[in-house]
Amino acid sequence: MKVLYCGSNNGTSRSRKNGLMKMGYDVINFELEKNILTNFKWFQYLEQKSLNILNLKSVNRQLINKVKKINPNLIWIDKGTYVYKETLEKIKKFNNNIVIVHHNTDDIESNKHQFSNYLNSLDLYDAHFTCNKFNIDYLKQISSSHFFYNEIGYDQNIFYPNNSDKKYDLFFIGHHEPEYEKYVSEVIETDTKFFLGGPGWYSSKISKSNISFNNFNEKIYPKIINSSLAGLGLYSKWNRNISSGRIFEIPACKTALIVKRNHFIKSIYQEDSEAIFFDNPSELSSKIKSLVDNKKILIEIAENGYRRCLNNKCTWDNRIEEACNDL
Repeated sequence: MKVLYCGSNNGTSRSRKNGLMKMGYDVINFELEKNILTNFKWFQYLEQKSLNILNLKSVNRQLINKVKKINPNLIWIDKGTYVYKETLEKIKKFNNNIVIVHHNTDDIESNKHQFSNYLNSLDLYDAHFTCNKFNIDYLKQISSSHFFYNEIGYDQNIFYPNNSDKKYDLFFIGHHEPEYEKYVSEVIETDTKFFLGGPGWYSSKISKSNISFNNFNEKIYPKIINSSLAGLGLYSKWNRNISSGRIFEIPACKTALIVKRNHFIKSIYQEDSEAIFFDNPSELSSKIKSLVDNKKILIEIAENGYRRCLNNKCTWDNRIEEACNDL
């Protein structure tokens, strides 16, 4: 089967593309970065400001040309905020047998994201995949298309144990949110070797001396996981998440996961054996103080969590296989 993959060539989008290739499909890459007029950082900025019309026109024109050139059996569109309804209509008119699939991990109802193009095009997609069950309930009310739950995964080619020296007791890498700051502030007050980094943290009340970097840096992330005894797992309140890639990536590196408790996390890890749970900032602080004084427990939990993560079969390859089985 010939698949045209449309998405960014970085992060989890690239991992999903690789998952399709591992399925044995003939995957042709329509790389977003190579079909826009600006660099990708500017593309994202202009998208947030609703000033991206020139980039979007370029992407849509070239996407139509690519489809006509290769005539794929399936088009996989990753987070299709950039695809016009008119583009999908032209593709269907060119070949109505092409199956068009959409995959997304963000909250499509959040005003933090620009999903108007996607929401205007729902019925033109043959299938939609999301890790947000609440989005499925909403989408089924406004579209007659097919919607499927597909959980977040991790990339086993990036996240794996490498037996690095442990420089840090705990780390958190991720964008800044006020909700995250409440927990991170508690950690900083403890006597812990803590690594913090990610976009937006310089805008927080936390001293810059406690922030290692303030941008998106996917290359440093697996290095820091493997250099830490434990990793902090938090969920985006902006995205209404109950899971994140972190809850798989951290155990996959044989690093102990310290994570906010909810029904989903309780269903995949055993508390105090395979991961450490907490409900609020004070409980997090208390548990960190106790565990840092007994690193042997952290090492045992890391080992157990690693085995559970492998047994759970939660790589992006696994998720893509699950999605393809739903089609």
